[in-house]
Amino acid sequence: QGFLNGKSEQKRCKCNDGYTGPHCKAVDKKDDLLGAWELSSNIRLFSHLPRPNFPITLSLSVILLTLLMICVMVVHVIGKKREISAILGGEYQMVSPTANER
Repeated sequence: QGFLNGKSEQKRCKCNDGYTGPHCKAVDKKDDLLGAWELSSNIRLFSHLPRPNFPITLSLSVILLTLLMICVMVVHVIGKKREISAILGGEYQMVSPTANER
């Protein structure tokens, strides 16, 4: 560009497909990720965060372990209630600590 040189667009060669730049040596590509300008012009910092993804095996394992824990708790409570009702009903004989010494 200049007063005596004329337009520089007339002197440029057309680059082959896939190349760009003044000497056609740079690869013509587009970056899919956001650059510094796009990130800095964004008003909300956390607007582009991906949503968490839980693997199906992890979810099933947590559900199964929770159900197992609930079942064990229910069985334990039922056993304790039976034991208390048996003690109060007189089905068990209370053994004193000194009974074994005789």
